Amino acid sequence: MKKINWASPKTEKIFQEEIKKSPDNLSNAFKLIGQRLSCSAGSVSFQWYNKFRFKVDVFQTSSSKLTKVNGKNSPTVRYNPRKKPVHQVVISSQNFDGMKVFTVKQFFAV
Repeated sequence: MKKINWASPKTEKIFQEEIKKSPDNLSNAFKLIGQRLSCSAGSVSFQWYNKFRFKVDVFQTSSSKLTKVNGKNSPTVRYNPRKKPVHQVVISSQNFDGMKVFTVKQFFAV
């Protein structure tokens, strides 16, 4: 069995590519990532929820008071008040499945 280096930039890039292709269907993305890495969708899912969802910029919904990142139903998982952006800029927008999707660049204070 092939050992996967989950911390490698190449693996992170695979996660970004596949999650961005189907952000509304993570199960499908996990299967595709598993195929590319020669592992099970379950191990990919485990790595996503324990490591990558904190590192990979995929998508989030925002309002003036709240930001929710793609995650499970726990509010503490989706919202971290200590990581609010100090400024954000809309890079692009497009229609996707009847929704207006915005690409936003956010700036954080260190």
